[in-house]
Amino acid sequence: NKAKTFANEDWFISPAFDATGGAKLTFDHARGPEGSMSVSTDNYTVWVSNNFSGDVATATWTQIAIPTHGTKKWIYVNSGEMAIPEANCAANCRIAWKYVCNDSESATWEIKNVIVQ
Repeated sequence: NKAKTFANEDWFISPAFDATGGAKLTFDHARGPEGSMSVSTDNYTVWVSNNFSGDVATATWTQIAIPTHGTKKWIYVNSGEMAIPEANCAANCRIAWKYVCNDSESATWEIKNVIVQ
């Protein structure tokens, strides 16, 4: 029984928080399994918005580059520090982790130890 992959887009969105005065984000993340380590790190992205109200398609999102990705399956690495863009440093800020895949390759992305300060 061969595993099947399906094109997909997943969003994990934080609760709203007040980023007035500036904020920085870090988190630990891992990906896998072994056969999926060749999936492009462009498929794993972080975004911020101040007008998300339940539908990702109607919100305005700004991408934040993830400085560090792991290179070994299921080994957690720290993302590195990411500054929330100044334009998003306001009330009702939300962070979103977005993962996309196609119908020929997919992976798993795990995130923990999220810190916003």
